[in-house]
Amino acid sequence: MNRLSIGIQSFDEADLRFMNRAHDARQALAAVGKVRAAGFDNLSIDLIYGAQTTTDETWSRNLHVATDLGVNHVAAYALTVEPKTALGHQVATGAVPDTSDRRFAVQFGMLIDHLTAAGFEQYEISNFARPGHRSRHNSGYWTGRPYLGIGPGAHSFDGQFRRRWNVSNNARYAKVWPEIATADAFVDAGPLLYTEELLRPRDRYNEFVMTSLRRTEGVAVAELNRRFGADLARHFVREMQVHVGNGNVELEQDRQIYRLSRRGLAVADGVAADGFY
Repeated sequence: MNRLSIGIQSFDEADLRFMNRAHDARQALAAVGKVRAAGFDNLSIDLIYGAQTTTDETWSRNLHVATDLGVNHVAAYALTVEPKTALGHQVATGAVPDTSDRRFAVQFGMLIDHLTAAGFEQYEISNFARPGHRSRHNSGYWTGRPYLGIGPGAHSFDGQFRRRWNVSNNARYAKVWPEIATADAFVDAGPLLYTEELLRPRDRYNEFVMTSLRRTEGVAVAELNRRFGADLARHFVREMQVHVGNGNVELEQDRQIYRLSRRGLAVADGVAADGFY
C-alpha cells in the first residue's frame, strides 16, 4: 500500500458540525500529520465546498491549509443535498437554507485558481494532483478499465458490459460464504451475494462521453469511432457544435479532440447530456 486518501471534508469546526462528521478540526489536522510522520508521501484528502456554513473566507482557509500541509492530491466536491437524508429533510422543511449556486460557482473558481497556482494539475473536474500523483485507482474507473470489488458493498466491472455491487450488509454477505466451496457454487449463490446490471452499448457510449469530458484528455473523435462506430461519433460532433460556438467546449482541430473550457467546467453535466444518445 503506497497511497492514502483521507476524508477531511473541512478544517473548519462549524463546517464539520454542520456536516455531522465524527471528527473535529484538530483531529483533521492531526490525521494528516500522523500519516506524513508514518512515511506516506502519496497522500490525498477530500474537501467539500458550497456548504451552508462554508463562507468564501472559510473555503480560502481550507485551501491554504491543504497546500500548506503538503498533500499531493486533492479531491473537492460541491455539497449535495440528497433526499431522504437529515440535511435533505432540513432543507425541505425550511429549517436550513438550500445551497447557493453563486457560492458553488465562486468557490469552484477559488478551488481551481488556488490549486493550479500551487502547482496542482486539474486532471478531472473535481480532482487535482501534483505532477506524478494522479489517482491511478480513480483513473481506472473513468477510463473503463475492469476492476474487482471484494467484500460487502464493493463494486466490480468487467470492462465491457457487466457491473456488479455486493450486498452491503456485513452479516448477510458473510452468511453465504461458508456454503461456497467451488466456482459453480459461487455462480449459484450469485443473487445472494450481489446485484448485477448489463450495460447496453448506448449506456457505455454515454458513460464514455461523461467521464471523458470530465478529464483533461477530453473526447477524441477517433476513439469514439473505434469504440462505438461512425454514427455515434458523428452524433457527438454534431451535438458539440453549439458548445464550441458558445465557448463551453474547446476543439483541438488537428486531432479532433473536444475538451471543456474553463467556463464549461461549471456546466459539465449539461454539456455531457447534450452529447448523450
